[in-house]
Amino acid sequence: MSYLQTVVWGIVVGLTEILPVSGSAHIAFLEKIFGIQRAQTPQWLFYAMLDFALLIAIVLTCRHEVAALLRGVSGLFAKKQAAARRPADRTDQRLVLMVAVGLLPLLLELLLQRWTNALYGKPLFWAACLIVSGLGLFFCEYLARGSKDARQMRLSDAIMVGMAQAVAVLPGLSRMGLMLCAGYRRGFQPAFSVQYAFLLSIPFLLGAGIGNVVRGLQAGVQTAAIPAYLVGMAVCVLAAIGAIQLLHRALSRKKLSICAFYCWGAAAFSLFLFLIT
Repeated sequence: MSYLQTVVWGIVVGLTEILPVSGSAHIAFLEKIFGIQRAQTPQWLFYAMLDFALLIAIVLTCRHEVAALLRGVSGLFAKKQAAARRPADRTDQRLVLMVAVGLLPLLLELLLQRWTNALYGKPLFWAACLIVSGLGLFFCEYLARGSKDARQMRLSDAIMVGMAQAVAVLPGLSRMGLMLCAGYRRGFQPAFSVQYAFLLSIPFLLGAGIGNVVRGLQAGVQTAAIPAYLVGMAVCVLAAIGAIQLLHRALSRKKLSICAFYCWGAAAFSLFLFLIT
C-alpha cells in the first residue's frame, strides 16, 4: 500500500470505527474502490496496526475508566474482607463483572466470522445494514435518557449490550451505534453508555488485532510497506481521538440523528457501487 492509501485508511477507520456510522461498511467501501479482496489481502498486518491504533486512542482518552477497570481487577485478588472494601472498590469490581459478562456474546461473533467475511463483497447487503443502523440511531434520539451506571446495571443489561456488539460483525451495522442504542434502551446514562461501550471495545480490539497479526504472518509481511503502515497507524490514532471528542459532543447536544442521516447517505453510496459494478 502507498503512503496515500494508508493515510486514507487511517482517517476513515479512525473516524468511522468510533463514530456510529459503521466502520465495517467503510472498510468494505475502501476495499471495493481500491480493488482489494478481503479473503486474499496481504494487508492483514496493517489492519492489525489499525486495531491497535484504535485501542491506543480509546485507552488515552478513557484512561480514568480504564484505571477503574484495572483497580477492579486487582481488587478481586486483594485479600480484603468484603465489609472492609470501600464503596468505590465494590463499584470498580462490579464494573469488571459487567464487562466480563458483556464480552460473552462475542463467542457468537467468532462462530459467524467466516460466514460474514463473504458479505463484504455485497454492496446491497451493506446498504440494507446501513439503513438499519440509521433507523436505530434516529429512534435512539427519542428514547428517554436513563440514570443507570455501573452500580445499577444488571447482568441482563450487560448481555444486551454485548449482543449488540456481537451482531455488528455484519458489514454495515455500526458496532458503536448498536451498543449505544442498547445502552439507551436499557436505561443507561448517556455518558455511562459511551464509557461501557468503549470498555467492551478494548478486549475486542485487542483480540482482533492479535488475530490480524497472525493472518498477516501467515500471508507474508511486506517489510518495505511497514513505514507506510506506521504512518497510517499514527493518522488513525489522531483521527480516533478526534472522533471520540465529536461523539461526546454529539451525545451531549442530542445530535445522534446526524449520524443516522450519514448512514442513509452511505447506504445510497453502496447502491451506487452496486450499480456501477
